[in-house]
Formats: sequence, structure tokens, C-alpha cells
Amino acid sequence: MPKVWLIVWLLFICVYAFSSEDRPDQNRQVRVSFSSTQIEVNFALSINDISTNSDDVVSFAKDINLTNTLKRARLPYQVITVFSKLEDIKVEYELGDEYVYEDSQLEFETIKKYRCGNHIYSLEPDAEFHQKKLTPFYTIETLGDFRNMPISRVIVYPVRYSIREKRLLFYPDIKFIISDKYHRKLSSDPTTLYKTINNRYLIVSPRQYLDQFSTYADYKRSQGFEVDLVAKETLGNKFDEIKASLKKRYLNPLTRFSYAMLVGHENMFPTEYVKTSSSDQTPSDHNYFTFGENQDAWADVIYSRMTIKNEQDIEGQLAKFMAYEAENNLHKDLLALASDEGENPSDKELMETLLQPLSDHYQINKMYQEDSETTAFNVIKAFSSDLRWIYYLGHGTGNAWTSLFDNKSFTTLDMRKIPHHPIKPVLIDISCSNGRFAINKFGERFLNTHNQLGESVGVASYFGGSVSISWQGPAIMAQGISQNSLTSQTLGEAILKGKFHLLNHYSDLAEIKDTFLWMHLQGDPTLLLDSVLD
Repeated sequence: MPKVWLIVWLLFICVYAFSSEDRPDQNRQVRVSFSSTQIEVNFALSINDISTNSDDVVSFAKDINLTNTLKRARLPYQVITVFSKLEDIKVEYELGDEYVYEDSQLEFETIKKYRCGNHIYSLEPDAEFHQKKLTPFYTIETLGDFRNMPISRVIVYPVRYSIREKRLLFYPDIKFIISDKYHRKLSSDPTTLYKTINNRYLIVSPRQYLDQFSTYADYKRSQGFEVDLVAKETLGNKFDEIKASLKKRYLNPLTRFSYAMLVGHENMFPTEYVKTSSSDQTPSDHNYFTFGENQDAWADVIYSRMTIKNEQDIEGQLAKFMAYEAENNLHKDLLALASDEGENPSDKELMETLLQPLSDHYQINKMYQEDSETTAFNVIKAFSSDLRWIYYLGHGTGNAWTSLFDNKSFTTLDMRKIPHHPIKPVLIDISCSNGRFAINKFGERFLNTHNQLGESVGVASYFGGSVSISWQGPAIMAQGISQNSLTSQTLGEAILKGKFHLLNHYSDLAEIKDTFLWMHLQGDPTLLLDSVLD
């Protein structure tokens, strides 16, 4: 059994006293307090939150958040996002009581799971994180900037661990104090960033289709948006050329835009193929809109792709957008589908958390894979109700959902059996490959398909992954979209807030960056949500 020692620290590292508005975290393990110049993070753990088994493996209480960064020990942690440059952030701490666990072992994150099964395994620990005698009390990471405002993360840990010595130090009541090195104001309130968003909306289309957007542009202007219609050919013919032109428009105060929609399928509108952990050729529009420095991982614009192949697709999607915004007095329904897979948490548990803030606002139809009623027939039937949202957590193939009862599927062919309804829902699809903006892919078909009677069916907008995606990161982002859909004015705004939710609730920065590259909106980023329409 490991030896445990208690050390009471009498000398603290820099003591502060200040008045601030306390904002308790959702978890009992930590309390976060804010003032205009600093942030206090107070852990409130106890010796009862840690235990060891007969093999001297240390475990923590189930309700304590643990890191999930590949190749690192799984540690209790708290993320604080601050809008400051990494080099300007100062972190101090008061240790409090110290418990020392000798001859102890911690669990490591040795596998990164993907929804399509191509998991990444690594038994080698992260050399940089574990190279010193003990793991650090905190780490600071940067994601670049959003509209000229820097974004950094401070991750604090109430433990330190030595691999070589098998020694764990536990500080259950440690306090961290985060401030600016130069005593300037320090902000962690994302509304500061949201205030930089204006109402300028850029639609970039191949010249041959540009006139089709004239009426829709006037419709959006009537809602208060400043809409610019631009022919793709005037910006360039390759990704780099178009990005340079977009950046020039963005940097010009007279044309600086916050929303953008690129029109055309994967081969019609130039697509960048980037390297992510699951694919060396990930189709992505994300980097069209990263206008910061070289390490910038945050898009400065709320963007989407309208995946179309002809005039009929454009006409159909524009009609869906306007119908969604026109009808707000319907009985509001929501369809939720989740697989019976995953662990800590499972897809079902992820979905239950996702639905919690929505339960008082929508009539929720749950279809979980374990239920024999979760069939393609009943998915089709659900479209006859007044659906506003669909959330799916499960497996995808690029052409189907495969996490129905008895591993049956709902395919693009089944879409042709969907009954007509004047209002089409928004779909958040957390599955592999269904969100590729190519013709005959699952998301594209949901946006452009017609049923067997020739009636427009499917969804009004679609958010999903273009390649194989990881198990939890995108799902946690979907939880953030769900939570913020009730207060956001536009679909794009809810997705932006979902990104910040992921940033604050997930430790693995590499996976967060991959999620931004994997996941894309197909549809209208300015689509007005129920918070505005009600």
C-alpha cells in the first residue's frame, strides 16, 4: 500500500483579498471567483476523494473531472479561458494541505477513440509534460485570437505526479490566482468577444448562381443584416487566393464581416484538405477564416458551406431557411438519437446532459439504440411532427446512421420516404463522415433531397463531421450548442458558443483543434433561432 503523508503549509505563496462576484462552477470540486483584474480558482476536495486499490493504483471520486489528454496521466483539473496573450498571464497559488502518496500509480490516457473505430493507441507518456520530476501545477495554452482578441487557456491541477518516483502529491484545498503580469484588466467573459460580432454577412457564390441570392439578400437585409453578394471568381480560383481576398475584405473596416456562406459542393468551391489525427485529407473550410498569426486556431468569422450542385438546390435550401424563420407558433418538437456505446460517459449519458436545458422548451422524442422502437420507420415517422431540432450521437458511414436498434441503419434512401412538412429542422449530427460537403453524402442529401412525391423534405441546416471524428470532443461541443441555442439569436452564434463550451470542458487541446477542422455547418449561419422568433 502507498504511504500517505500530510503536510500543513504555513507559508503561502502570495495572499490576496478582494471583493468579486462569485460564480460557482457546476462541479462541487471547485469554486471560481472573478474580479476585473484576477480570477481565483479554489479547489474544495477532501482526502475521501482519493483512494488506492490493491495494485497501488490511485483513483479519484467519480464526480471529479479528470483530464483526457492522450499520453498524459489522468489528473483532476479545471480550465479557465482568458482573453489575454499567453506571455502576459501570471499564475500564483496557495498550497494549503499536502498529502503525499508514495509507491503510487496513476491511470494514463493511452487510447484516443474515434466513432469509426480507427483508434489511436500510445503507451509512451508525453515527454514534455512528464519530463520533470513532478508534473506542473498549471499549464497555459494559446489558440490564437478571435477578431483580434487573444484566446488562452489556463489549466490548473490540485495534484502533482512523478512517474519515475511513483509519487503523488495531493492538494485538496489549493487556491490559484490568475492575473495579468502588468496589472491590467483580465477578462474571461466570452460576451466580450461576442460584442465584436457585427451584422455584415458575406455570401460567396460561383458567378453563374449569384443572381439567385438577390431576393434572399433583400430578405436578410430586412432582418437587419448588411449582405454582400460576391462572385467567387473575383476572389480567386484556388484556396490560397480566395483566403487572401477574404482576409483583405475582413481587414477593411468598410467590408469587415462576421458571417459568411460559401456556395458550392466540395469540387465546385475550392476546398482545403488538412491533416488531422484521423485523416491526412480532411475537407475543411475552417482555415479560410483564420486571419490571425501562424498559430491561430480560431476562425474569426461564423461561416458555413451551402452544398449545392445546381439552381434547384439553391432554391430549395433558401426556401427552407425562410420557412424555418417564418413559423414560430408551432408545437416545438425535438428528436434525439443516441447509440448504446461509449463509456465515461456513454452516448446515452452525453445525450441526457445535452437535453437537460431543453426539456422545458421542447417536446422531446428520445430514440436510443437499446430501444426496439428505434428503427428507420420511426425516424421517418418523426418528421411528420413539428421538429425544430434533431440531435444524433452515434456511428455514421458517410451515407447513413448505423446506431439504430439491432445495428440497423437509416440511409440516404430512407430520406425519400420522409413525409412533407412545411418546416424542416436543424440537425446536429455527431457521427463520422456524414458531414462531408460532397454530392450524395448524408448531410448534402438531407439538405437537398425530395421524397417519392417530389416534395422537398429533410433539414433546414446541418452540422456534422467531414471525416472520422473522436468520441467525446464533438459531442461536448454539441452539448454547448444545445445549452446556448436557447439564448443565441442565430444558429452560427450557438455554434460559436458551443466551441467555447468545448474549450472550457475538455482538456485535450489537440483534439479541440481537430474538432474545429472536422465539424462544419452546411446551411445558413444567420438562421434565426427560437429565442428570436418566439
